[in-house]
Amino acid sequence: MKKVVLLMLAVMTIAITSCSSDNQEESNELVGTKWKNIVYMNGDKSKVETATTIHFTSSSSMTITVDGDYDGQDGFESHSTVSVPYSLNGSTLAANYNGYQLLGNIKGDEMVVKQTHEGKSETLIFHKEKR
Repeated sequence: MKKVVLLMLAVMTIAITSCSSDNQEESNELVGTKWKNIVYMNGDKSKVETATTIHFTSSSSMTITVDGDYDGQDGFESHSTVSVPYSLNGSTLAANYNGYQLLGNIKGDEMVVKQTHEGKSETLIFHKEKR
């Protein structure tokens, strides 16, 4: 009887441990974080040309929001938001949407993203927003 009880305890411990490791939401530290990239008009920090925010909503999905002010007047003329699936391998982020390829590298509170579209690439630097 003692062996059966010990065996049952061992099986229950393995089952509980296995279930907790299946939850990727808890193990993905990006979930719930927001990252921002700001491009200033002609380098003038008083005039924002584009503000891009990436919000990691789950372990496999992020929301990208882009606000643009292209005429130099107050206020953004354009606003777009898209939900994008992504994968994370260590500190490397990868995503594809609407013909864009994103490849990012995360180091601390900085994420360097290479965005490629129709053969043209640009590098964007995002900073993690404080919670």
